[in-house]
Amino acid sequence: SNPFGIEAIERCIVPELSDKPPIVYGCDLAKSVDYSVLIGLDEDGAVCDFHRWNGVDWSIQIDRIIDVVGNTKTLIDLTSIGNVVLDNLKARAYERGLNIIIEGLTFTSQSKQCLMVGLAAAIQQQRVHFPEGVIVDELRAFEFEYTSSGNVSYSAPSGMHDDCVCGLALAVRSLQTPRTSVRIRRLI
Repeated sequence: SNPFGIEAIERCIVPELSDKPPIVYGCDLAKSVDYSVLIGLDEDGAVCDFHRWNGVDWSIQIDRIIDVVGNTKTLIDLTSIGNVVLDNLKARAYERGLNIIIEGLTFTSQSKQCLMVGLAAAIQQQRVHFPEGVIVDELRAFEFEYTSSGNVSYSAPSGMHDDCVCGLALAVRSLQTPRTSVRIRRLI
């Protein structure tokens, strides 16, 4: 029931984070139980930056995200409180005189399915690479199932997390999508 294929995941594992700079980030947000995750991909689709935390106040998370992503193109999860966080990210970046290139995606059953199909294709075609650790653990455990309505549901098994999977999927989607977001500039 793994949508990526365990053998395909194994072929994408690299010894360590890439030392190239990130050209995109994916950000999955969480407040307390789950983890907020930022994953940066380099031009070759290799994970080159990885941050994971939980139980951190939104204000601190917003500053942390801005400090990490700077003006690197970022796709952020808007599900739940994400719209408020995105608005605050843009406002805080503007206050700091920074350009921020950030877009949001709300997870619905359809958008999550498209996101996971895109990640599965990237993994199966070895267009994405990641080091052993929590990212790989979550990828190996991730599942899909058909619902009674005929839709596909994607998630981690009960008691596990899928935040790294979602962050990676958002980064892969961002890597495949041309820049369309508005740059925020501070006028002097």
